[in-house]
Amino acid sequence: MWPSPWCVTCGFGLAMAICVPFGFLNLEENMWFQFMSFVCLGLFTTEFVGQFAIEGLQPSRTPAFAEPNVFEAFGVVMFTYAFIVTVPSWVNEKKPAVSVKKVMWTSALTCSLLQLAFGLLGAWAFDLVGPKATCTKSDCQNILLIFDHPDMPVITRYSSYLFMLTTLVPGIPVLAIVVRYNLQSSGLCSRIGATFWGVIAPWVIALFLYNTPYFVKVLSCPPYASQTSCICSCSTL
Repeated sequence: MWPSPWCVTCGFGLAMAICVPFGFLNLEENMWFQFMSFVCLGLFTTEFVGQFAIEGLQPSRTPAFAEPNVFEAFGVVMFTYAFIVTVPSWVNEKKPAVSVKKVMWTSALTCSLLQLAFGLLGAWAFDLVGPKATCTKSDCQNILLIFDHPDMPVITRYSSYLFMLTTLVPGIPVLAIVVRYNLQSSGLCSRIGATFWGVIAPWVIALFLYNTPYFVKVLSCPPYASQTSCICSCSTL
């Protein structure tokens, strides 16, 4: 526990050092970074599923209703489909022969099924609620924090660390580039202004929020409005 929420962790600094330079590039120049992220996603997910199997799968650990307040969970679920904001920019750079509808439906359905399967396996492998919970309530809300437990095998612990750097972090520059593109192409900002608001400003804002309880509240509320507007704007594709 940090003595004050107004501090910068090494993890935050490392993530910013990786993401900001890639945010200055275009989508095509970021592709090798995304390919590497995809390979790491497959490798580490396989390792995590193996750890689930070692722990033992018990479907009885997933009751129909576990917590009376699941408001924050809805925000996280909605954010998993935030990729839709990148679709217009991707359409402008894709090859003419690539089908937008085929790519969109195949990707969304495949990821939804894999996400559901991974979530169930994780819930079956650990006691996440009740007096026999594997760890604290806050840690049980993040599977990576469970993998970071001292009782876990070394390979699983290091995989959880690398998962964040190689799988979660590479997705940040893509969103920064899309915001930069949209601000500049719409005429709202100059090239320098779009770069600042799309690449640098989000990190400055996060710097003052990510270690406070306000960050969770911010993540929980906006997805409903933002996701609806994104779906409406992209529904013509």
